[in-house]
Amino acid sequence: MQKKILFQELQKLRQWWVWLLVIGSVVFNLYFLIKPALSPENFSFSLILPNYTWVIIFFSLLIIVLLYFMKMTTKITEDKITIKHMYVVKKDFMFKDIIYAKVITYGFVGYGIRYSKKHGTVYNMSGNNGLLLTLKNGGKYLLGTQKPEELERVVNKILK
Repeated sequence: MQKKILFQELQKLRQWWVWLLVIGSVVFNLYFLIKPALSPENFSFSLILPNYTWVIIFFSLLIIVLLYFMKMTTKITEDKITIKHMYVVKKDFMFKDIIYAKVITYGFVGYGIRYSKKHGTVYNMSGNNGLLLTLKNGGKYLLGTQKPEELERVVNKILK
């Protein structure tokens, strides 16, 4: 039976400056790979480039596509918090296992999944707000959010 969803948030990597860095570096590298084919001595563009050039072009475009579709979903029902991050992580936090939950503003920047001595495992897509969880087993987790007030209101309502 499907539980009622009390909170849901979908975050995507949409910061303009991240895209500027990614696409800028790809264009910069591709320019220097293709430049020899466009030299004035043999001014003709040929699709016959070395194999390594095509491999680099393929992986560069693959990275752009993966980053574009990268997302993090946070769902809260009456009994648990579920987080899906990127393409491989799905984690459930049961409310019965949580001893501390608070929305905080943290001082570091970083996207993706990382480890912090102070906050434990961090799941983040953008910004510097997140739900800090401490579990009965001692585990600490920080779940990034763009809706800190709404998230805190829902979590406090459930935990009280």
